[in-house]
Amino acid sequence: MNITSIVDITGGELQNSPSISFIYNIQTNPKKVNEGDLFIAKKSDDISLALEKGAFGILFDFDTEITDKEVAWIKVDDTIGAIIRFLRFKLSQFELNAFYCDTITYDLIKLYKTSNNNDLILISTNIEKNLEIIQNIENDSFLFCDNQNLLDDIYPENIEFSNKNYQIQNLTEHSLFEISFSYNDQFFSRIKLPSLFLNNFLDVYNFFNKEIDLSKLKNFNHFRPIFIDRYLNITDYGKTDKFIIAQKNYSLSSSQLSFLVDRYKYAKIIFITPPNFPNFSNCQYLYTSLEEIKNILKQFSYNAVFIVGKNYEDIKDLLTNNNDTNKLF
Repeated sequence: MNITSIVDITGGELQNSPSISFIYNIQTNPKKVNEGDLFIAKKSDDISLALEKGAFGILFDFDTEITDKEVAWIKVDDTIGAIIRFLRFKLSQFELNAFYCDTITYDLIKLYKTSNNNDLILISTNIEKNLEIIQNIENDSFLFCDNQNLLDDIYPENIEFSNKNYQIQNLTEHSLFEISFSYNDQFFSRIKLPSLFLNNFLDVYNFFNKEIDLSKLKNFNHFRPIFIDRYLNITDYGKTDKFIIAQKNYSLSSSQLSFLVDRYKYAKIIFITPPNFPNFSNCQYLYTSLEEIKNILKQFSYNAVFIVGKNYEDIKDLLTNNNDTNKLF
Protein backbone atom coordinates (compact mmCIF):
# COMPACT_ATOMS: atom_id res chain seq x y z
CA MET A 1 0.00 0.00 0.00
CA ASN A 2 1.30 3.44 -0.90
CA ILE A 3 2.11 5.86 1.91
CA THR A 4 -0.12 8.46 0.25
CA SER A 5 -3.03 5.99 0.35
CA ILE A 6 -2.43 5.37 4.06
CA VAL A 7 -2.52 9.10 4.73
CA ASP A 8 -5.77 9.43 2.75
CA ILE A 9 -7.45 6.43 4.41
CA THR A 10 -6.58 7.44 7.97
CA GLY A 11 -7.03 11.18 7.55
CA GLY A 12 -3.53 11.54 8.98
CA GLU A 13 -0.73 13.96 8.26
CA LEU A 14 2.68 12.93 6.97
CA GLN A 15 5.26 14.50 9.29
CA ASN A 16 8.32 14.13 7.07
CA SER A 17 9.51 13.39 3.51
CA PRO A 18 10.49 9.71 3.70
CA SER A 19 12.60 7.87 1.16
CA ILE A 20 10.16 4.93 1.12
CA SER A 21 6.79 5.15 -0.58
CA PHE A 22 4.96 1.94 0.39
CA ILE A 23 4.39 -0.62 3.14
CA TYR A 24 3.63 -4.33 3.01
CA ASN A 25 1.56 -4.98 6.11
CA ILE A 26 0.18 -3.34 9.25
CA GLN A 27 1.15 -4.30 12.79
CA THR A 28 0.14 -3.10 16.26
CA ASN A 29 2.60 -5.30 18.18
CA PRO A 30 6.22 -4.14 17.80
CA LYS A 31 7.47 -7.71 18.32
CA LYS A 32 5.56 -8.85 15.21
CA VAL A 33 6.89 -6.14 12.91
CA ASN A 34 8.67 -7.36 9.78
CA GLU A 35 10.71 -5.35 7.35
CA GLY A 36 8.41 -3.17 5.29
CA ASP A 37 5.51 -3.04 7.77
CA LEU A 38 3.59 -0.04 9.06
CA PHE A 39 3.62 0.01 12.86
CA ILE A 40 0.67 1.57 14.69
CA ALA A 41 2.12 2.85 17.95
CA LYS A 42 0.19 3.13 21.20
CA LYS A 43 3.16 4.49 23.12
CA SER A 44 6.49 6.00 22.19
CA ASP A 45 8.49 3.29 23.98
CA ASP A 46 7.48 0.73 21.32
CA ILE A 47 8.69 2.75 18.34
CA SER A 48 12.41 2.00 18.68
CA LEU A 49 11.80 -1.77 18.62
CA ALA A 50 9.54 -1.46 15.57
CA LEU A 51 12.24 0.51 13.76
CA GLU A 52 14.90 -2.04 14.73
CA LYS A 53 12.75 -4.78 13.20
CA GLY A 54 12.46 -2.89 9.92
CA ALA A 55 9.26 -0.84 10.05
CA PHE A 56 8.81 1.35 6.96
CA GLY A 57 6.26 3.57 8.66
CA ILE A 58 5.10 4.70 12.11
CA LEU A 59 1.51 5.79 12.68
CA PHE A 60 0.82 7.53 16.01
CA ASP A 61 -1.51 9.96 17.81
CA PHE A 62 0.85 11.53 20.38
CA ASP A 63 3.84 13.85 20.35
CA THR A 64 7.06 12.02 19.59
CA GLU A 65 10.48 12.64 18.11
CA ILE A 66 11.19 11.62 14.51
CA THR A 67 14.25 9.44 15.01
CA ASP A 68 14.55 7.94 11.50
CA LYS A 69 13.77 10.28 8.61
CA GLU A 70 14.01 7.47 6.05
CA VAL A 71 10.68 5.95 7.14
CA ALA A 72 7.23 7.53 7.07
CA TRP A 73 5.89 9.18 10.21
CA ILE A 74 2.12 9.66 10.07
CA LYS A 75 0.25 11.46 12.83
CA VAL A 76 -3.48 10.88 13.28
CA ASP A 77 -6.07 12.20 15.71
CA ASP A 78 -6.79 8.73 17.09
CA THR A 79 -5.10 5.42 16.30
CA ILE A 80 -8.26 3.38 17.05
CA GLY A 81 -10.19 5.52 14.58
CA ALA A 82 -7.39 5.00 12.05
CA ILE A 83 -7.59 1.21 12.48
CA ILE A 84 -11.35 1.30 11.95
CA ARG A 85 -10.78 3.22 8.69
CA PHE A 86 -8.21 0.63 7.63
CA LEU A 87 -10.67 -2.16 8.36
CA ARG A 88 -13.44 -0.43 6.42
CA PHE A 89 -11.14 0.13 3.44
CA LYS A 90 -9.97 -3.49 3.44
CA LEU A 91 -13.45 -4.99 3.78
CA SER A 92 -14.95 -2.67 1.15
CA GLN A 93 -12.98 -4.59 -1.47
CA PHE A 94 -14.97 -7.78 -0.85
CA GLU A 95 -18.53 -9.05 -1.20
CA LEU A 96 -19.29 -10.44 2.25
CA ASN A 97 -22.16 -11.95 4.21
CA ALA A 98 -22.05 -9.72 7.28
CA PHE A 99 -24.24 -10.26 10.35
CA TYR A 100 -24.56 -8.67 13.74
CA CYS A 101 -25.87 -10.89 16.51
CA ASP A 102 -26.21 -10.98 20.27
CA THR A 103 -23.32 -12.07 22.45
CA ILE A 104 -24.79 -15.49 23.28
CA THR A 105 -25.09 -16.37 19.59
CA TYR A 106 -21.64 -14.96 18.86
CA ASP A 107 -20.04 -17.08 21.57
CA LEU A 108 -21.89 -20.20 20.39
CA ILE A 109 -20.54 -19.62 16.88
CA LYS A 110 -17.09 -19.14 18.39
CA LEU A 111 -17.49 -22.42 20.28
CA TYR A 112 -18.22 -24.30 17.05
CA LYS A 113 -15.83 -22.53 14.69
CA THR A 114 -13.03 -24.84 13.58
CA SER A 115 -9.92 -24.55 11.44
CA ASN A 116 -12.03 -25.83 8.55
CA ASN A 117 -14.27 -22.75 8.72
CA ASN A 118 -11.86 -20.50 6.81
CA ASP A 119 -14.75 -18.46 5.44
CA LEU A 120 -16.08 -17.62 8.91
CA ILE A 121 -14.67 -14.39 10.39
CA LEU A 122 -15.49 -13.38 13.97
CA ILE A 123 -14.92 -9.65 14.43
CA SER A 124 -13.42 -8.92 17.82
CA THR A 125 -14.27 -6.03 20.14
CA ASN A 126 -10.48 -5.69 20.39
CA ILE A 127 -10.17 -3.32 17.42
CA GLU A 128 -6.45 -3.96 16.91
CA LYS A 129 -6.89 -7.73 16.76
CA ASN A 130 -9.15 -7.38 13.72
CA LEU A 131 -6.25 -6.26 11.53
CA GLU A 132 -4.85 -9.78 11.87
CA ILE A 133 -8.22 -11.52 11.75
CA ILE A 134 -9.12 -10.19 8.29
CA GLN A 135 -5.72 -10.74 6.66
CA ASN A 136 -6.88 -13.72 4.56
CA ILE A 137 -10.48 -12.73 3.98
CA GLU A 138 -12.06 -13.66 0.65
CA ASN A 139 -15.27 -12.91 -1.24
CA ASP A 140 -18.41 -14.55 0.18
CA SER A 141 -16.88 -14.99 3.63
CA PHE A 142 -19.23 -14.81 6.60
CA LEU A 143 -18.63 -11.95 9.01
CA PHE A 144 -20.12 -12.00 12.52
CA CYS A 145 -19.96 -9.30 15.16
CA ASP A 146 -21.85 -8.78 18.42
CA ASN A 147 -21.22 -5.02 18.37
CA GLN A 148 -23.58 -3.48 15.83
CA ASN A 149 -21.99 -0.03 15.96
CA LEU A 150 -18.55 -1.47 15.21
CA LEU A 151 -19.89 -3.57 12.34
CA ASP A 152 -21.69 -0.54 10.92
CA ASP A 153 -18.39 1.34 11.01
CA ILE A 154 -16.33 -1.28 9.20
CA TYR A 155 -18.90 -2.96 6.91
CA PRO A 156 -22.17 -1.02 6.71
CA GLU A 157 -23.91 -3.55 4.45
CA ASN A 158 -24.79 -5.94 7.24
CA ILE A 159 -28.01 -7.52 8.47
CA GLU A 160 -29.29 -8.91 11.74
CA PHE A 161 -28.72 -12.58 12.54
CA SER A 162 -31.82 -12.70 14.68
CA ASN A 163 -33.35 -15.39 16.85
CA LYS A 164 -36.31 -17.02 15.13
CA ASN A 165 -39.41 -18.50 16.66
CA TYR A 166 -38.66 -22.15 16.03
CA GLN A 167 -41.28 -24.86 16.19
CA ILE A 168 -40.02 -26.74 19.23
CA GLN A 169 -41.82 -29.78 20.62
CA ASN A 170 -41.52 -32.01 23.67
CA LEU A 171 -39.41 -29.52 25.57
CA THR A 172 -38.34 -30.96 28.91
CA GLU A 173 -36.20 -28.99 31.35
CA HIS A 174 -34.41 -31.66 33.34
CA SER A 175 -32.64 -28.95 35.29
CA LEU A 176 -31.62 -25.34 34.92
CA PHE A 177 -28.74 -26.51 32.77
CA GLU A 178 -30.05 -29.49 30.79
CA ILE A 179 -32.91 -29.88 28.33
CA SER A 180 -34.43 -32.32 25.87
CA PHE A 181 -36.61 -31.32 22.91
CA SER A 182 -37.67 -32.14 19.38
CA TYR A 183 -36.99 -29.96 16.36
CA ASN A 184 -37.53 -30.79 12.69
CA ASP A 185 -38.21 -34.44 13.46
CA GLN A 186 -34.98 -34.77 15.41
CA PHE A 187 -34.88 -35.43 19.13
CA PHE A 188 -32.18 -33.78 21.22
CA SER A 189 -31.67 -35.72 24.43
CA ARG A 190 -30.35 -34.09 27.61
CA ILE A 191 -28.09 -31.51 26.04
CA LYS A 192 -26.16 -29.19 28.35
CA LEU A 193 -28.01 -25.97 27.63
CA PRO A 194 -30.50 -23.82 29.56
CA SER A 195 -33.79 -23.32 27.76
CA LEU A 196 -33.03 -19.60 27.88
CA PHE A 197 -30.54 -20.09 25.02
CA LEU A 198 -32.52 -22.54 22.91
CA ASN A 199 -33.30 -20.17 20.03
CA ASN A 200 -29.68 -19.01 19.94
CA PHE A 201 -28.55 -22.61 19.75
CA LEU A 202 -30.91 -23.44 16.88
CA ASP A 203 -29.74 -20.40 14.93
CA VAL A 204 -26.18 -21.67 15.20
CA TYR A 205 -27.19 -25.29 14.62
CA ASN A 206 -28.84 -24.34 11.34
CA PHE A 207 -25.99 -22.05 10.29
CA PHE A 208 -23.55 -24.96 10.55
CA ASN A 209 -25.99 -27.16 8.61
CA LYS A 210 -26.64 -29.36 11.62
CA GLU A 211 -23.02 -30.57 11.66
CA ILE A 212 -22.04 -29.77 15.22
CA ASP A 213 -20.84 -31.74 18.22
CA LEU A 214 -23.47 -31.42 20.94
CA SER A 215 -21.00 -32.47 23.61
CA LYS A 216 -19.16 -29.15 23.15
CA LEU A 217 -22.04 -27.40 24.90
CA LYS A 218 -20.66 -28.56 28.24
CA ASN A 219 -17.83 -26.07 27.63
CA PHE A 220 -20.13 -23.11 26.91
CA ASN A 221 -19.43 -20.71 29.76
CA HIS A 222 -22.63 -18.63 29.75
CA PHE A 223 -24.88 -19.75 32.61
CA ARG A 224 -22.45 -22.60 33.26
CA PRO A 225 -22.65 -23.84 36.85
CA ILE A 226 -19.73 -24.44 39.17
CA PHE A 227 -20.87 -26.99 41.75
CA ILE A 228 -19.28 -26.66 45.16
CA ASP A 229 -19.40 -28.32 48.56
CA ARG A 230 -19.78 -26.60 51.93
CA TYR A 231 -16.05 -25.80 52.01
CA LEU A 232 -16.09 -24.11 48.58
CA ASN A 233 -14.35 -27.06 46.96
CA ILE A 234 -15.31 -27.58 43.32
CA THR A 235 -17.18 -30.86 42.82
CA ASP A 236 -18.27 -32.85 39.80
CA TYR A 237 -21.28 -31.64 37.83
CA GLY A 238 -24.49 -32.14 39.79
CA LYS A 239 -22.82 -33.84 42.77
CA THR A 240 -23.99 -31.23 45.29
CA ASP A 241 -27.00 -28.97 45.71
CA LYS A 242 -24.86 -25.81 45.73
CA PHE A 243 -23.67 -24.04 42.62
CA ILE A 244 -22.34 -20.70 41.39
CA ILE A 245 -23.05 -18.90 38.13
CA ALA A 246 -20.93 -15.97 36.99
CA GLN A 247 -21.67 -13.42 34.29
CA LYS A 248 -19.16 -10.71 33.49
CA ASN A 249 -21.32 -8.94 30.92
CA TYR A 250 -23.70 -6.56 32.71
CA SER A 251 -26.10 -6.40 29.77
CA LEU A 252 -26.59 -10.18 29.84
CA SER A 253 -27.03 -10.39 33.60
CA SER A 254 -30.64 -9.21 33.87
CA SER A 255 -32.19 -11.92 31.68
CA GLN A 256 -30.10 -14.63 33.30
CA LEU A 257 -30.93 -13.38 36.79
CA SER A 258 -34.62 -13.44 35.94
CA PHE A 259 -34.34 -16.94 34.47
CA LEU A 260 -32.60 -18.24 37.60
CA VAL A 261 -35.15 -16.68 39.96
CA ASP A 262 -38.11 -17.92 37.88
CA ARG A 263 -36.84 -21.48 37.51
CA TYR A 264 -35.39 -21.86 41.02
CA LYS A 265 -38.16 -20.33 43.11
CA TYR A 266 -37.94 -22.59 46.14
CA ALA A 267 -34.19 -22.39 46.69
CA LYS A 268 -32.15 -19.78 48.49
CA ILE A 269 -30.31 -17.58 46.00
CA ILE A 270 -27.84 -14.86 46.82
CA PHE A 271 -26.49 -12.29 44.39
CA ILE A 272 -22.98 -10.85 44.48
CA THR A 273 -22.52 -7.71 42.44
CA PRO A 274 -20.20 -4.72 42.04
CA PRO A 275 -21.29 -1.52 43.82
CA ASN A 276 -22.35 0.11 40.55
CA PHE A 277 -24.83 -2.64 39.68
CA PRO A 278 -28.50 -1.71 40.38
CA ASN A 279 -29.94 -2.78 43.69
CA PHE A 280 -32.65 -5.39 43.08
CA SER A 281 -32.72 -7.83 46.00
CA ASN A 282 -32.45 -8.07 49.78
CA CYS A 283 -30.04 -10.95 49.16
CA GLN A 284 -27.65 -8.81 47.15
CA TYR A 285 -24.11 -8.37 48.46
CA LEU A 286 -21.48 -6.02 47.08
CA TYR A 287 -17.83 -6.70 46.31
CA THR A 288 -14.84 -4.74 45.10
CA SER A 289 -12.31 -7.62 44.99
CA LEU A 290 -12.16 -11.37 44.48
CA GLU A 291 -11.23 -11.78 48.13
CA GLU A 292 -14.50 -10.11 49.13
CA ILE A 293 -16.39 -12.54 46.88
CA LYS A 294 -14.72 -15.44 48.68
CA ASN A 295 -15.63 -14.00 52.07
CA ILE A 296 -19.28 -13.63 51.07
CA LEU A 297 -19.34 -17.22 49.80
CA LYS A 298 -17.97 -18.39 53.16
CA GLN A 299 -20.24 -16.24 55.29
CA PHE A 300 -23.76 -16.96 53.98
CA SER A 301 -25.87 -20.03 53.37
CA TYR A 302 -27.37 -20.60 49.93
CA ASN A 303 -28.25 -23.12 47.23
CA ALA A 304 -27.29 -20.87 44.32
CA VAL A 305 -25.09 -17.85 43.83
CA PHE A 306 -25.17 -15.47 40.88
CA ILE A 307 -22.07 -13.28 40.53
CA VAL A 308 -22.14 -10.24 38.27
CA GLY A 309 -18.98 -8.72 36.82
CA LYS A 310 -16.82 -11.86 36.80
CA ASN A 311 -16.74 -14.72 34.34
CA TYR A 312 -16.70 -18.48 34.78
CA GLU A 313 -12.91 -18.72 34.63
CA ASP A 314 -12.45 -15.94 37.21
CA ILE A 315 -14.55 -17.78 39.78
CA LYS A 316 -13.18 -21.19 38.92
CA ASP A 317 -9.64 -19.88 39.47
CA LEU A 318 -10.69 -18.30 42.76
CA LEU A 319 -12.16 -21.58 44.01
CA THR A 320 -9.26 -23.66 42.67
CA ASN A 321 -6.88 -21.52 44.69
CA ASN A 322 -9.17 -22.11 47.65
CA ASN A 323 -8.93 -25.86 47.03
CA ASP A 324 -5.13 -25.66 46.94
CA THR A 325 -5.13 -23.76 50.23
CA ASN A 326 -7.36 -26.38 51.86
CA LYS A 327 -4.93 -29.13 50.87
CA LEU A 328 -2.27 -27.53 53.05
CA PHE A 329 -4.20 -28.27 56.25
